[in-house]
Amino acid sequence: EELSPEDNMQELRVWGGGVANAQEDTLSRRVDENASTLQVVVYKPDHTKGGILIRPKYHRGDRRGVQTFPVLTHMSIRLVPSVMPAEFGWRLPALKQLTLLLDLSVRPRWNRYEPGEARRSIFDDGESYLRTALRTRLGRLVDSGDNGLAARVAATSPSLERVCLDLCSSEDSSQSCLPLLTVCRASMPWDVERLFHLINRKPDPAATGFETAERCHDALRQAWPLLLPLLKAQGWAPAWEVRVAPSPPTAQGLAVLGLTRPPAGLELWPSRGVADEVLVDQLMGWLQLTCASATRDGAPSGAASSASGAVSLA
Repeated sequence: EELSPEDNMQELRVWGGGVANAQEDTLSRRVDENASTLQVVVYKPDHTKGGILIRPKYHRGDRRGVQTFPVLTHMSIRLVPSVMPAEFGWRLPALKQLTLLLDLSVRPRWNRYEPGEARRSIFDDGESYLRTALRTRLGRLVDSGDNGLAARVAATSPSLERVCLDLCSSEDSSQSCLPLLTVCRASMPWDVERLFHLINRKPDPAATGFETAERCHDALRQAWPLLLPLLKAQGWAPAWEVRVAPSPPTAQGLAVLGLTRPPAGLELWPSRGVADEVLVDQLMGWLQLTCASATRDGAPSGAASSASGAVSLA
């Protein structure tokens, strides 16, 4: 798609289709020229010719060039293949949220479907390398330690607050995303929150009768509804924690992506508080079940028959 000149661009979206050398050159020029105003980037092509993330100085023939995006706060890129924005020349000091987009479909090169070609997913036979890549990437995502993906991104983007994992599909023209889990800054530890609750609800009996102590407890009780969310919002430790969505995506939401919610008796939504390896196993199992009965004959509904996709500037 030919991009018209755009000054002070704030948002760039590439959804589906293919990005070859010429397209990356055009996109590179756009992001480089609008680096000072760009706030949101969604980059999810189905296929690329080397440019799995736009390289800001590619249009100058510099594949390793670096550009700073001072007001870019939200970026969405594919979970697989593995991409670290800083390694592709993106300096993102204001980045608050990185969303990793998971598309379970496997599309032929440049989306050229043959007549009668069936829809495929990464869980079909012959796609083991994609499953391995997915498992590896999920393992890095749920790692809340210093070597985890969130910590590595935060090393070059100190304003980072969260890394999200969303389920989506290029075939969905509405570009809807279903949240699966979030890796965010560690919140207030429960033992600290519990102490505040005890002080609030059960003040020391020995302090009863002392006007100063009772006034302090009364003030805390009145302010507690306002204080608690503020205290929880603070970074209590230079660590990260994984928060799994409390319930799986709805059947209606999955249907938009061409997926099916597993039967109630088989659905095992990932549990909270389990080891990283167990969490990855549970998530992989649930994803596989959503694909199990979602295949249909022919190319997927809405699938492109060429390399075209959706590109929008704002």
